[in-house]
Amino acid sequence: MQGVFEAYMDGTDVNAVDRSNDEHCNSRMKLLASGDDNGKVRLLEYPCVIANSQSVKGRGHSSHVTNVKFTRND
Repeated sequence: MQGVFEAYMDGTDVNAVDRSNDEHCNSRMKLLASGDDNGKVRLLEYPCVIANSQSVKGRGHSSHVTNVKFTRND
């Protein structure tokens, strides 16, 4: 899941990741959520094996997002 790391990250910036249970948008892809030290929550397609993968970014509620989790039914 090297795609969760953005170009400027040193490998310790990502605090949590979680994968969705179901596929999305009638595709075979699942989603991966990550939370980082910069207060960002990112959604990526899973698996994300390309470094610095494209994502949808949102701002978390604090300077460090320490956990992310999909609900049981996504």
